[in-house]
Amino acid sequence: MALDYQANLFDSAVVSSGANDDLFTLTTGQSVDNLTVRFTNYTASAALASIWVQASAGTEADADVVLNEYSIPADDYRDIDVPRMVGGGNSAKLTVTSNTATALTVSQISGIKRS
Repeated sequence: MALDYQANLFDSAVVSSGANDDLFTLTTGQSVDNLTVRFTNYTASAALASIWVQASAGTEADADVVLNEYSIPADDYRDIDVPRMVGGGNSAKLTVTSNTATALTVSQISGIKRS
């Protein structure tokens, strides 16, 4: 099994509101450990962030919630640890959303990809 300590799983992006953003999906045989993502709020008002880890073909469900409507203060950031993800199972896709458009960006801080 190969380890990739410098895996860029997704590019930094503005988090949408309403429509949920799929950041990446693992394929069968891949996994990600020690994943930390950063939500940065670059506006003057607080914004809410949500994360789901779900099956690659699935849609967001209560059982998939990692972070639910977590408040990111104005002009601040929060680093969030994400549980282990495994391709081909029920934890293969990382999805995020916000309550407001263009207030938050999401970036990968760390993560070890195995394949």
